[in-house]
Amino acid sequence: MSSKFDLRNLSRFEWILIASVGVWAVWFQVHLPSRLPSDEDYRRLAVELKAEIKAGDVVLLEPWWTEKARLFLSSFAVVTGYWGSDRDDLVQFSRIWKVEQPNLPGNPTKAFDSAFLPERVQQGPPRKLGALELTLFLNGRHRPFFFSASKSLSDRFHTAYIEAGEKGGRHRIPIAVATEWHEIAYAPHRCIFLRPPGGKARAVVEFPEVPPGSTWRLEAGYVWNRGSIVVSPSGFPLTPVELGADDAVTGETLMRLNLPVGVQGNQHAERVPPRLSSKGINLWIKSENPESRETCVDFWVEAR
Repeated sequence: MSSKFDLRNLSRFEWILIASVGVWAVWFQVHLPSRLPSDEDYRRLAVELKAEIKAGDVVLLEPWWTEKARLFLSSFAVVTGYWGSDRDDLVQFSRIWKVEQPNLPGNPTKAFDSAFLPERVQQGPPRKLGALELTLFLNGRHRPFFFSASKSLSDRFHTAYIEAGEKGGRHRIPIAVATEWHEIAYAPHRCIFLRPPGGKARAVVEFPEVPPGSTWRLEAGYVWNRGSIVVSPSGFPLTPVELGADDAVTGETLMRLNLPVGVQGNQHAERVPPRLSSKGINLWIKSENPESRETCVDFWVEAR
Protein backbone atom coordinates (compact mmCIF):
# COMPACT_ATOMS: atom_id res chain seq x y z
CA MET A 1 0.00 0.00 0.00
CA SER A 2 1.44 3.37 -1.02
CA SER A 3 1.36 6.23 1.51
CA LYS A 4 2.25 8.83 -1.13
CA PHE A 5 0.03 11.91 -0.95
CA ASP A 6 -2.09 12.41 -4.11
CA LEU A 7 -3.97 15.68 -4.72
CA ARG A 8 -6.44 13.77 -6.86
CA ASN A 9 -7.72 12.05 -3.72
CA LEU A 10 -8.89 15.29 -2.08
CA SER A 11 -12.61 15.77 -1.65
CA ARG A 12 -14.48 18.81 -2.87
CA PHE A 13 -14.76 20.10 0.71
CA GLU A 14 -10.99 19.82 1.21
CA TRP A 15 -10.37 21.77 -2.02
CA ILE A 16 -12.76 24.50 -0.87
CA LEU A 17 -11.03 24.62 2.51
CA ILE A 18 -7.56 24.97 0.93
CA ALA A 19 -8.80 27.67 -1.46
CA SER A 20 -10.44 29.57 1.42
CA VAL A 21 -7.26 29.55 3.47
CA GLY A 22 -5.30 30.79 0.46
CA VAL A 23 -7.75 33.65 -0.18
CA TRP A 24 -7.68 34.63 3.50
CA ALA A 25 -3.84 34.63 3.52
CA VAL A 26 -3.74 36.92 0.46
CA TRP A 27 -6.37 39.23 2.02
CA PHE A 28 -4.39 39.36 5.28
CA GLN A 29 -1.14 40.29 3.54
CA VAL A 30 -2.84 42.95 1.40
CA HIS A 31 -4.56 44.64 4.36
CA LEU A 32 -1.82 44.24 7.01
CA PRO A 33 0.20 47.35 5.97
CA SER A 34 -2.83 49.57 6.61
CA ARG A 35 -2.96 48.28 10.20
CA LEU A 36 0.74 48.98 10.91
CA PRO A 37 2.13 52.36 11.99
CA SER A 38 4.01 54.44 9.42
CA ASP A 39 7.24 56.30 10.16
CA GLU A 40 5.17 59.47 10.25
CA ASP A 41 3.01 57.93 13.01
CA TYR A 42 6.14 57.22 15.05
CA ARG A 43 7.46 60.75 14.45
CA ARG A 44 4.16 62.22 15.70
CA LEU A 45 4.39 59.97 18.75
CA ALA A 46 7.93 61.18 19.47
CA VAL A 47 6.87 64.83 19.24
CA GLU A 48 3.93 64.29 21.62
CA LEU A 49 5.98 62.40 24.18
CA LYS A 50 9.03 64.65 24.09
CA ALA A 51 6.83 67.65 24.90
CA GLU A 52 5.24 66.03 27.97
CA ILE A 53 7.49 63.30 29.34
CA LYS A 54 9.00 63.91 32.79
CA ALA A 55 11.68 62.39 34.98
CA GLY A 56 10.21 59.25 36.57
CA ASP A 57 8.15 58.34 33.47
CA VAL A 58 8.42 55.14 31.43
CA VAL A 59 7.06 54.15 28.01
CA LEU A 60 5.48 50.69 27.86
CA LEU A 61 5.00 48.98 24.49
CA GLU A 62 1.82 47.01 23.84
CA PRO A 63 2.17 44.47 22.39
CA TRP A 64 5.67 43.98 23.72
CA TRP A 65 7.22 43.09 20.36
CA THR A 66 6.46 46.48 18.72
CA GLU A 67 10.15 47.26 18.88
CA LYS A 68 10.29 49.87 16.10
CA ALA A 69 9.09 52.52 18.55
CA ARG A 70 12.45 52.33 20.33
CA LEU A 71 14.18 53.83 17.27
CA PHE A 72 12.13 57.02 17.71
CA LEU A 73 11.85 57.25 21.52
CA SER A 74 14.97 55.81 23.19
CA SER A 75 17.04 59.00 22.80
CA PHE A 76 14.89 60.84 25.36
CA ALA A 77 12.69 58.24 27.14
CA VAL A 78 12.99 55.00 29.09
CA VAL A 79 11.24 52.39 26.93
CA THR A 80 10.29 48.89 28.07
CA GLY A 81 8.43 45.98 26.54
CA TYR A 82 9.16 42.27 26.76
CA TRP A 83 7.31 39.00 27.18
CA GLY A 84 5.47 39.45 30.47
CA SER A 85 5.93 43.23 30.77
CA ASP A 86 2.17 43.65 31.28
CA ARG A 87 2.71 42.12 34.76
CA ASP A 88 5.73 44.30 35.60
CA ASP A 89 5.06 46.57 38.60
CA LEU A 90 7.50 49.17 37.19
CA VAL A 91 7.99 50.33 40.77
CA GLN A 92 10.69 52.87 39.83
CA PHE A 93 8.28 54.90 37.68
CA SER A 94 5.46 57.17 38.84
CA ARG A 95 3.82 57.50 35.40
CA ILE A 96 3.45 55.06 32.49
CA TRP A 97 2.90 56.06 28.86
CA LYS A 98 1.31 53.08 27.11
CA VAL A 99 2.02 52.95 23.36
CA GLU A 100 -0.42 50.57 21.69
CA GLN A 101 -1.19 49.27 18.21
CA PRO A 102 -4.94 48.64 18.70
CA ASN A 103 -5.63 47.57 15.09
CA LEU A 104 -3.29 44.59 15.07
CA PRO A 105 -5.12 41.31 14.29
CA GLY A 106 -5.53 39.19 17.41
CA ASN A 107 -4.19 41.84 19.77
CA PRO A 108 -4.84 40.31 23.25
CA THR A 109 -6.14 43.53 24.83
CA LYS A 110 -8.25 41.85 27.55
CA ALA A 111 -5.35 39.71 28.78
CA PHE A 112 -3.07 42.74 28.86
CA ASP A 113 -5.59 44.90 30.75
CA SER A 114 -6.26 42.25 33.39
CA ALA A 115 -2.56 42.20 34.30
CA PHE A 116 -1.72 45.87 33.74
CA LEU A 117 -4.68 47.91 35.00
CA PRO A 118 -4.88 47.04 38.74
CA GLU A 119 -3.52 50.02 40.76
CA ARG A 120 -3.11 52.13 37.59
CA VAL A 121 -5.27 55.22 36.98
CA GLN A 122 -5.82 56.42 33.42
CA GLN A 123 -5.19 60.13 32.84
CA GLY A 124 -7.46 61.30 30.05
CA PRO A 125 -8.64 59.53 26.89
CA PRO A 126 -6.25 57.71 24.52
CA ARG A 127 -4.67 59.87 21.83
CA LYS A 128 -4.94 58.56 18.28
CA LEU A 129 -1.72 58.98 16.31
CA GLY A 130 -2.43 57.21 13.05
CA ALA A 131 -2.18 53.48 13.74
CA LEU A 132 -0.77 54.18 17.22
CA GLU A 133 -2.53 55.01 20.47
CA LEU A 134 -0.93 56.84 23.40
CA THR A 135 -2.40 56.72 26.92
CA LEU A 136 -1.00 58.07 30.19
CA PHE A 137 -1.45 56.22 33.51
CA LEU A 138 -0.51 57.04 37.09
CA ASN A 139 1.34 54.06 38.53
CA GLY A 140 -0.13 53.15 41.90
CA ARG A 141 2.54 50.47 42.30
CA HIS A 142 5.30 53.09 42.27
CA ARG A 143 7.68 53.13 45.22
CA PRO A 144 10.03 56.10 45.68
CA PHE A 145 13.40 54.39 45.87
CA PHE A 146 16.01 57.15 46.07
CA PHE A 147 19.18 55.05 46.38
CA SER A 148 20.23 52.22 44.10
CA ALA A 149 23.48 50.32 44.45
CA SER A 150 23.67 49.80 40.69
CA LYS A 151 23.34 53.53 40.00
CA SER A 152 25.80 54.41 42.76
CA LEU A 153 28.28 51.95 41.27
CA SER A 154 27.92 53.45 37.78
CA ASP A 155 28.28 57.02 39.12
CA ARG A 156 31.46 56.61 41.14
CA PHE A 157 34.30 54.24 41.98
CA HIS A 158 33.67 51.51 44.55
CA THR A 159 36.03 49.00 46.13
CA ALA A 160 35.36 45.39 45.08
CA TYR A 161 37.26 42.22 45.89
CA ILE A 162 37.17 38.47 46.46
CA GLU A 163 37.28 37.75 50.17
CA ALA A 164 38.83 34.37 51.01
CA GLY A 165 39.71 32.67 54.26
CA GLU A 166 38.01 32.60 57.65
CA LYS A 167 36.91 35.64 59.63
CA GLY A 168 39.87 37.31 61.25
CA GLY A 169 42.28 35.88 58.69
CA ARG A 170 40.66 36.84 55.41
CA HIS A 171 42.65 38.22 52.51
CA ARG A 172 41.32 40.31 49.65
CA ILE A 173 41.91 40.01 45.91
CA PRO A 174 40.79 43.16 44.04
CA ILE A 175 38.31 42.62 41.20
CA ALA A 176 36.50 44.85 38.72
CA VAL A 177 32.70 44.98 38.77
CA ALA A 178 30.30 47.05 36.68
CA THR A 179 26.69 48.08 36.28
CA GLU A 180 25.34 46.36 33.15
CA TRP A 181 22.12 45.50 31.32
CA HIS A 182 21.11 41.85 31.67
CA GLU A 183 18.01 39.78 31.02
CA ILE A 184 16.31 37.93 33.87
CA ALA A 185 13.46 35.67 32.72
CA TYR A 186 12.99 37.83 29.59
CA ALA A 187 12.94 41.10 31.58
CA PRO A 188 15.78 43.62 31.07
CA HIS A 189 17.46 44.84 34.25
CA ARG A 190 20.25 47.35 34.80
CA CYS A 191 22.12 45.86 37.72
CA ILE A 192 25.48 44.91 39.21
CA PHE A 193 26.77 41.82 37.39
CA LEU A 194 28.47 39.44 39.83
CA ARG A 195 29.98 35.97 39.63
CA PRO A 196 30.50 34.07 42.88
CA PRO A 197 34.14 32.95 43.16
CA GLY A 198 33.33 29.42 44.40
CA GLY A 199 33.88 27.51 47.61
CA LYS A 200 33.61 29.55 50.80
CA ALA A 201 35.00 32.71 49.18
CA ARG A 202 32.78 35.74 48.59
CA ALA A 203 32.75 38.53 46.03
CA VAL A 204 32.23 41.80 47.92
CA VAL A 205 31.37 45.34 46.79
CA GLU A 206 31.68 48.15 49.36
CA PHE A 207 29.19 51.03 49.54
CA PRO A 208 30.50 53.52 52.13
CA GLU A 209 27.54 55.92 51.86
CA VAL A 210 24.03 54.45 52.09
CA PRO A 211 21.35 57.05 52.98
CA PRO A 212 18.70 56.30 55.62
CA GLY A 213 15.22 55.40 54.45
CA SER A 214 12.07 53.50 55.37
CA THR A 215 12.80 50.19 53.60
CA TRP A 216 15.78 48.23 52.35
CA ARG A 217 15.27 45.95 49.35
CA LEU A 218 17.85 43.40 48.19
CA GLU A 219 17.05 41.79 44.84
CA ALA A 220 18.83 39.38 42.51
CA GLY A 221 18.24 36.84 39.79
CA TYR A 222 20.17 34.50 37.53
CA VAL A 223 20.92 36.11 34.18
CA TRP A 224 19.76 34.82 30.78
CA ASN A 225 19.10 31.03 30.96
CA ARG A 226 21.06 30.34 34.15
CA GLY A 227 17.92 30.00 36.25
CA SER A 228 16.60 27.20 34.04
CA ILE A 229 19.79 25.11 34.27
CA VAL A 230 19.44 22.28 36.80
CA VAL A 231 22.21 19.94 35.59
CA SER A 232 25.78 21.18 35.51
CA PRO A 233 27.51 20.73 32.12
CA SER A 234 30.67 19.59 33.92
CA GLY A 235 28.84 16.97 35.99
CA PHE A 236 29.31 18.67 39.36
CA PRO A 237 26.09 19.45 41.26
CA LEU A 238 24.92 23.04 40.89
CA THR A 239 24.63 24.96 44.15
CA PRO A 240 22.38 27.86 45.24
CA VAL A 241 23.67 31.41 45.32
CA GLU A 242 23.74 33.21 48.65
CA LEU A 243 23.74 37.01 48.85
CA GLY A 244 23.81 39.44 51.71
CA ALA A 245 24.34 42.96 52.99
CA ASP A 246 26.77 43.38 55.89
CA ASP A 247 27.47 46.30 58.20
CA ALA A 248 30.62 47.85 56.71
CA VAL A 249 32.35 48.13 60.11
CA THR A 250 31.16 45.25 62.28
CA GLY A 251 30.68 42.72 59.46
CA GLU A 252 27.28 41.74 60.86
CA THR A 253 25.00 40.33 58.17
CA LEU A 254 21.91 42.57 58.06
CA MET A 255 20.11 41.04 55.07
CA ARG A 256 20.32 37.71 53.32
CA LEU A 257 18.85 36.28 50.10
CA ASN A 258 19.03 32.79 48.61
CA LEU A 259 18.65 31.91 44.90
CA PRO A 260 17.75 28.21 44.64
CA VAL A 261 18.87 26.06 41.71
CA GLY A 262 16.31 25.96 38.88
CA VAL A 263 14.43 29.11 39.90
CA GLN A 264 14.01 31.84 37.28
CA GLY A 265 13.10 35.48 37.79
CA ASN A 266 14.10 38.24 40.17
CA GLN A 267 13.97 37.30 43.88
CA HIS A 268 13.97 39.86 46.67
CA ALA A 269 14.05 40.43 50.43
CA GLU A 270 12.96 43.54 52.34
CA ARG A 271 13.38 44.89 55.85
CA VAL A 272 13.22 48.06 57.93
CA PRO A 273 16.74 49.52 57.96
CA PRO A 274 18.68 48.57 61.10
CA ARG A 275 20.92 50.89 63.05
CA LEU A 276 24.35 50.92 61.38
CA SER A 277 27.68 51.36 63.14
CA SER A 278 28.64 53.50 60.13
CA LYS A 279 26.91 54.80 57.00
CA GLY A 280 28.08 51.94 54.80
CA ILE A 281 27.22 48.40 53.81
CA ASN A 282 29.06 45.64 51.96
CA LEU A 283 27.14 43.59 49.39
CA TRP A 284 28.42 40.04 48.92
CA ILE A 285 27.70 36.91 46.90
CA LYS A 286 28.90 33.32 47.12
CA SER A 287 28.16 29.79 45.85
CA GLU A 288 30.02 26.53 46.42
CA ASN A 289 30.01 25.73 42.69
CA PRO A 290 30.23 28.98 40.67
CA GLU A 291 29.40 27.27 37.36
CA SER A 292 26.38 28.91 35.62
CA ARG A 293 25.77 31.13 38.68
CA GLU A 294 26.16 34.54 36.97
CA THR A 295 23.84 36.87 38.84
CA CYS A 296 22.21 40.30 38.45
CA VAL A 297 22.15 42.14 41.81
CA ASP A 298 20.80 45.42 43.19
CA PHE A 299 20.13 47.01 46.55
CA TRP A 300 17.51 49.75 47.00
CA VAL A 301 16.61 52.24 49.74
CA GLU A 302 13.01 53.51 49.77
CA ALA A 303 12.34 57.11 50.78
CA ARG A 304 10.79 57.78 54.16
